[in-house]
Amino acid sequence: MRFTRIIFICGVAVTVAAVVLFAWLYLPSLRQRASHTFTPQQLALDSGETFPRGWTSRLDAPRNIHLGESGTLRLTISPELTALPPGPGSDALSGYTVIVEARAEISAAGASPSGLSSQTMAPGQAARFEWRITPQSEGVLEGKVWLYLRFIPTDGAEAIQRPLSAQTVTINSNTFFGRATGQVRQIAFIGLGIGLVLALPYLLMRSHARRARIPAQSPDQEL
Repeated sequence: MRFTRIIFICGVAVTVAAVVLFAWLYLPSLRQRASHTFTPQQLALDSGETFPRGWTSRLDAPRNIHLGESGTLRLTISPELTALPPGPGSDALSGYTVIVEARAEISAAGASPSGLSSQTMAPGQAARFEWRITPQSEGVLEGKVWLYLRFIPTDGAEAIQRPLSAQTVTINSNTFFGRATGQVRQIAFIGLGIGLVLALPYLLMRSHARRARIPAQSPDQEL
């Protein structure tokens, strides 16, 4: 009986360890957010033409990514929530189609899609960009997210491109004592199976012994 109890304790310990590994694997990562406001003067062309209100960019990135997994990096740029003069198209830049372009580069990690991504900035609407970040090694990953504006004249003249911002991103790529996600997941499932195999026989034996100690109730004893 004592040996069986020792086996049960070992099974419980292995099961708890497996649960800890699952928690490390599946608990959501904390995120970091940064925002920046661009005034109409910062958005203006050299000719002085600009938007009636400023824009705000919001960068949303994971603080940590497990090695062997991917995280999502998001960038949103939208007009500020300030009052506009009445009339249709008041949030547009007359005579131009405005294209927002963004590019993400993270050291020791793949960013997908790579290269320059672009979206047309519709009047009053937001432009959104998203990248999948896949670390290639453990450690601190540093990178930048570049934001550009491209002004395309509606009269067919040459397009104008100008850099708007370069935001720094720092992401921690971590492992579980040097083990990547795939290895940790395998160890967790194996540990859970071993823990249940070791612990269940003792629990079943205790349950059977408890039932055996309860005398059967005869019909004469019924109230």
